[in-house]
Amino acid sequence: MEIEPLASDLPYPSLSDVEPDPRVLEMFYDAYSAQHSELNAILQYVYHQLIFDSLEMYDVSRVYACIFVSEMEHLHQLGKAIIRLGGNPRYLVPPTGRGVYYSAACVSYSNEPCQMLLDDIAGENKAIAEYNMMLARLGDAKVGALIRRIIMDEEMHLAALKEYYAKMCSV
Repeated sequence: MEIEPLASDLPYPSLSDVEPDPRVLEMFYDAYSAQHSELNAILQYVYHQLIFDSLEMYDVSRVYACIFVSEMEHLHQLGKAIIRLGGNPRYLVPPTGRGVYYSAACVSYSNEPCQMLLDDIAGENKAIAEYNMMLARLGDAKVGALIRRIIMDEEMHLAALKEYYAKMCSV
């Protein structure tokens, strides 16, 4: 199976001019490794892809693989931003003091096709909403450009998931 990211063709913006900023850094940790984060999305998409594959639903399985590759790039880009903002890209929220390490208990382990699609549609909707809230609070245009670029991919993921839901689950 050929796996390419389901993502926009536009490049991710450069972060070379980003300066350390503790206020902005905190927002990035939530997107990076909190309950509704890129890390969680990757693990959930991999799990659901494996289930779709085991059900011999190879078309949707391939799309899920393409989505999780895109989510991996988001995690990488956010990790780079965390470093530029003065942080350490650990899977810990909050990153200082008595933070809590990410737990895979946050993953939806549904294994029925329509429920998996619904869970992932809800996850994409939540991600887009949280990224839009981040944009509203950000003052750094360079970092905001990264968030806007990630939202473009998330919207593509949402459209693909909705399309499969309509094909497979509409009554």
